[in-house]
Amino acid sequence: QLIFIFGFVLNLLSSFYIFKDLKKRGEKIAFQPKKILYSELVHIDYNNIKLFRLLYRTTLFFSGLIYTAILSLFPKLINVSGFPLKISGFVIVFANISVFITFLMMGRLKIWVNNPKISLLFLLVLPLTSLLMFTKMNLFMFALISFLGGMCYAIPYTFAIYYGLTTQENDQGKQGG
Repeated sequence: QLIFIFGFVLNLLSSFYIFKDLKKRGEKIAFQPKKILYSELVHIDYNNIKLFRLLYRTTLFFSGLIYTAILSLFPKLINVSGFPLKISGFVIVFANISVFITFLMMGRLKIWVNNPKISLLFLLVLPLTSLLMFTKMNLFMFALISFLGGMCYAIPYTFAIYYGLTTQENDQGKQGG
């Protein structure tokens, strides 16, 4: 109940602040970004950006399958493994925590930008997670696979968003879609 109450209060507060801003400013968005957000921190390789964009969107598709499989299959696997079904929510939360942490880290680390070798190292989490799904399950393995599954989704998602939004064409709408 505590989790649902927290979510309800968070939604109420968010709605309150949005409504308050809407009454004060209307549809106008008042946002002053920090200089670091719009300054170019890394060199963008526009020659290979279409290739990177296609590669990471394709990888995102397959990693999304792994992430979805983990979220949808874990309750059944936990039940079949003899563990109480009530822990499935806590195990699945590891995936969402991992997505959040990965988004924060990938936003700060720019070593993967225009560096396919480093990006490939990050993407090795995909086959690792896939292989671990075939091991004998215990609570630690459920939590580890769930955490890695979140990374499987968040890493290529970050790559795809970055290369989709830094393209010189009007492709941002497709990326958002």
